[in-house]
Amino acid sequence: MLNFEDRFGEGLTAIGNKIKTELIDQLKEVKNLLNEFGTLDATKIAMSNNIKSVYGTGVDLENAKAILGTDGYRYVDTDLVSPVDLEPKKGDISLGGVIPSNLLNGATNLTGADRYKTEQMIQMYADSTNGKYSTVSEYNENTLNEYIKQRSNDKGTVYASGTDLENAKKYLSNFGYSFIDTTDVSKMNLTSNDVVVGGVGVMKGISEALEANATWLWGMNRTETEQDIISYAKKLTNYPVNTIGYADGGIADFTGFTMVHGSKSRPETVLNYEQGENLHSFLTDIPALSKNVMDQVYNRFAGIGKFNPLKLQMDTGDGGIVNNSVNFNVDKMQGTTEEARSFANKAMNFIRKQG
Repeated sequence: MLNFEDRFGEGLTAIGNKIKTELIDQLKEVKNLLNEFGTLDATKIAMSNNIKSVYGTGVDLENAKAILGTDGYRYVDTDLVSPVDLEPKKGDISLGGVIPSNLLNGATNLTGADRYKTEQMIQMYADSTNGKYSTVSEYNENTLNEYIKQRSNDKGTVYASGTDLENAKKYLSNFGYSFIDTTDVSKMNLTSNDVVVGGVGVMKGISEALEANATWLWGMNRTETEQDIISYAKKLTNYPVNTIGYADGGIADFTGFTMVHGSKSRPETVLNYEQGENLHSFLTDIPALSKNVMDQVYNRFAGIGKFNPLKLQMDTGDGGIVNNSVNFNVDKMQGTTEEARSFANKAMNFIRKQG
């Protein structure tokens, strides 16, 4: 190698480094592929039934990766594979109807009315397989509606073990939580409604819990952890876990706790019933108000049509331009004085443009 470097210079070394880098990258890809099969020994690869193929495209496939993860699943983009090469089997998953029902071969079909419903079906499948929801025999609109109904009433799940689990049940059972005995939440599909109890020395997967915005209750010992559970229970007494939010707006037809989503850069406006009624009246009165204004203007210039400037000049007899003042009365107007002035100015500008 040194002889070649003496002859061809450092350029050969650069080429060698590039080849080495590309080779390492390719070996990493091979390693990741072999990890999907559960072994780094290519001679021992067997298509285990534990590896499920997920067939889909676009957003559906990305949603499945985010919800199901990569452990035990391999993902096939059907846009990149010939239909004749698709060989689904029982246990595999088809997303969004990419595989016709007569070719599923026992694979699970997760297809909603749109991509959002398909995403909900994927979540229902995940919750059913990891024990957070009852086993689903068939995935269709009816079972999805039932899942959504139950989930809307779900206060979340508490993950704990040993004494921590006993204390969690003691103080949190009245708030509608379900409980799972575990010391590892790293593989769970956690949500912001869930509660994880125990320090890092007791519970694995705390980083995943924090990323999912789950509530983490812990202390330096089991006594301090119990106190943290008690404090959380007191908080729930004042601010229920099922507080309704209005990030997308909506109608509050009940008395109780709600959640707002404003910020200094994007403040939200909250109206009580009377304020909302006044705003509604103002907006719905605008067409009638506009008609009232224009009718009075037209009546002021009877017989000349809609502001024909030529007709105005002819009526003077000397061809001169006529300057007219317009007076009209407004019986009723909802809004502030500034809003009224702004509307009047716009109306007069419109009149001037008409001649």
